[in-house]
Amino acid sequence: VHHFSLLVGYGATAINPYVAYESLSDMIHQGTLAGIEYPYARDKYIKAAVKGVVKTLSKMGISTMQSYCGAQIFEALGLSQALVDEYFTWTATRIEGIGLQEIYDEVLLRHQRAFPRWETNGKVLPTGGDYHWRRDGERHLFNPETITHLQQAVRTQNYTAFKRYSGLINDQSREM
Repeated sequence: VHHFSLLVGYGATAINPYVAYESLSDMIHQGTLAGIEYPYARDKYIKAAVKGVVKTLSKMGISTMQSYCGAQIFEALGLSQALVDEYFTWTATRIEGIGLQEIYDEVLLRHQRAFPRWETNGKVLPTGGDYHWRRDGERHLFNPETITHLQQAVRTQNYTAFKRYSGLINDQSREM
């Protein structure tokens, strides 16, 4: 609803929420919205979006869509004056902040986190924390390589495997 209100407030006379429609279709096919046909779900979505925008207008004391469309009654917070002047002409911005380059950097960082260069079996989000081994986290004595050698040594009672394990631990201890 917020995005629709912004689009109309900046002058959009039509909105095609194709991602929302695709999401509805996908949820129906996956069974998340069981027993619902797509046209019904789409119509309910449109009705809810329109109701939300109308409610937003009424809370602002605006009675017609024509009065709201293109009115630009917003204030940009946290965007640089240059960015607002270029892309949101005539919008007030009393609290300046980031520009286009910073937005680009943040989007690129989030994209790289969501779609890492290494192959995964799904989307991997940063889990945080310092106690468990992480590929890009702090170094730990007990990591997948050392644990593999320890398990091999214990399971097979192999002294050579144990020496490999203890060698890795000792080498890492010196580096830390």
